[in-house]
Amino acid sequence: MEVLHNKDKSLFYIKNEDNKTIGKLSYAKEEENTVIIEHTLVHDIYKGKGIGNILMDEAVKYFRENNWNVIPECSFAKFIFDKYPEKYKDIVKN
Repeated sequence: MEVLHNKDKSLFYIKNEDNKTIGKLSYAKEEENTVIIEHTLVHDIYKGKGIGNILMDEAVKYFRENNWNVIPECSFAKFIFDKYPEKYKDIVKN
């Protein structure tokens, strides 16, 4: 499953075989080196299939490559960052 990134819209997303968006993660630049994960959404029929985790992994990879800290504002991001603190401790901004 390919994760696409629209930098102009600060959006990571995944499309299905019919070219419809099935999941997306939006973020906003807060400061020079900080982003806020604002919203994560997965279409109902794809929930529980790991789409949110795939989006999160790709976004975090991009944030790390750019040396950005992350504020996990949306409930899904907060849940993931809290569930795996060791995985995200290097980029989470408290």
